[in-house]
Amino acid sequence: MAGFIIVVFPKYLLDILLIFQPACCPEVNPLERIWGQIKEELSWTIYEILDELKEKVGAFIRKFSTE
Repeated sequence: MAGFIIVVFPKYLLDILLIFQPACCPEVNPLERIWGQIKEELSWTIYEILDELKEKVGAFIRKFSTE
């Protein structure tokens, strides 16, 4: 015998529209392109210390900053 669940949503959640996007779809989600560029920038490099990796990613992201 299969069971079922009754879900009661609070009123404030009923005004939220969820939009589902396909995974790995750079046409819909521009951030996918940035992650692709970061992966390309970091490929074939071995970082001995996590701080080196953090600095490299931070420097790459700062290139996109407008400040």
